[in-house]
Amino acid sequence: MNGLEEILEDILKQYRRIGYQTQVLRSENTGEVLVSLRMGRVIANMKISMGDQIELRRLRDSQKQKEWLESMMTQLECEITGYYASSVEIRHVPI
Repeated sequence: MNGLEEILEDILKQYRRIGYQTQVLRSENTGEVLVSLRMGRVIANMKISMGDQIELRRLRDSQKQKEWLESMMTQLECEITGYYASSVEIRHVPI
């Protein structure tokens, strides 16, 4: 595993602990990394291109790399949460 995959695996462990299903695939042809986050029937995906990976390596500091990846995962989590929130019917009860 390279640095990106190690950091990503640490982040994904946190999501698995709270019930998300996760998957990481690396394209042999392009080197791009596809990350999937799933809760129930909703799946959110992100692609980490080779350009993104190069930018990530330029950060050098592993804590900054982790923060960058965590922010990307938070976006995926928001997509899933937003889907479930949009399907919730809010009822107003008279007081």
